[in-house]
Amino acid sequence: DLICVSGDLGAAYMGLQLLEREKNVFAGERDFTPAFEGREYILERQLKPEARKDIIDELAKHHIVPTAMMDISDGLASDIRHIMERSGVGAAIDTERIPAAADADIRTAACAGEDYVLLLTADCADAERLAADFLARFGAPLHPVGRITDGRELEWFENGTLRPLDWHGFTHY
Repeated sequence: DLICVSGDLGAAYMGLQLLEREKNVFAGERDFTPAFEGREYILERQLKPEARKDIIDELAKHHIVPTAMMDISDGLASDIRHIMERSGVGAAIDTERIPAAADADIRTAACAGEDYVLLLTADCADAERLAADFLARFGAPLHPVGRITDGRELEWFENGTLRPLDWHGFTHY
């Protein structure tokens, strides 16, 4: 199966970082000062997260069924592990294919949470149709970021080379 995400990652975290850096100039609900100009998108992702139930409902309505699906609330690095554990599989993520939000580096995109982008897996034979249907219905691409493997480990690749990255998102206690 292919591993895909339904949008960019790291925006909510970057919004939080912006708010933390600029908290002395942020006054009021929607008072975007010049420090925030052009960055409203990442602020919205932090301040008003949106669960993508509309996408889930639309996929179900048209009988477009991924093999696994969840939202990314704890970060790709943590949430892919939930799918792996429940399915008894491993995963290989291609870091250069992770769609990082504006100002986010790849590690932030892989590890930060609260984006509520959908994480899904799809049979390789169905993936092309799923991506085309997704683009037609939502006007946005479905981003393939890796593949399910027979092992039980999460492996990170950069340009085809295995990297010893111990990346994790949020872990619940």
